[in-house]
Amino acid sequence: MSADNGGNPRLDRIERMLEGLTKSHAQQDRKMAESRAEFDRKIAESDAKAERESRRFRDDLRRWAALGVKEARKQRKNHREIEMYLTRLAAAQFVTEEKLEGLISSRSA
Repeated sequence: MSADNGGNPRLDRIERMLEGLTKSHAQQDRKMAESRAEFDRKIAESDAKAERESRRFRDDLRRWAALGVKEARKQRKNHREIEMYLTRLAAAQFVTEEKLEGLISSRSA
């Protein structure tokens, strides 16, 4: 209490109320700062976790895309080989038919 209140109980009471309000306001400011710090920490953790998950997801996508490209190339190679074998088989079938026709025509003549 201030001595310059002249011993006025009303002014002393108002001064105590103001000191109490100031103290309460300071406590609320401290709690708010602590809450904000906790909030910022949780947001930072959440952002870090989201970034890790996003990076892992992108890495997985890249890996799956590479596997898809590799598999597509393998399938195209297999398809070309099958086409080559079918072409050879068709040519051999054609030669066989010509020889068979030649054999049949030589027997019937």
